Amino acid sequence: MRLVRIDERELKEYGIPFTRKTLYKWHCTGIYSEMFVKFGRKLFIDYDKFLELAEASAQKSYQRAKKIKELREGV
Repeated sequence: MRLVRIDERELKEYGIPFTRKTLYKWHCTGIYSEMFVKFGRKLFIDYDKFLELAEASAQKSYQRAKKIKELREGV
């Protein structure tokens, strides 16, 4: 588990394309809750979990695009 502190510099360094405000909002509303770790009074992102979620999202988009292409070719 690699933890990334939620501040603009570290987010940019790790290539996380979301703002601090967006990530805090996700944490408060429970979106992608498995990605967040609260340690003391600080909020962190589990970077490995972030990469897993990003990969799953990319795969889902790929599958959707593939299905749309197949449907268009079938018409």
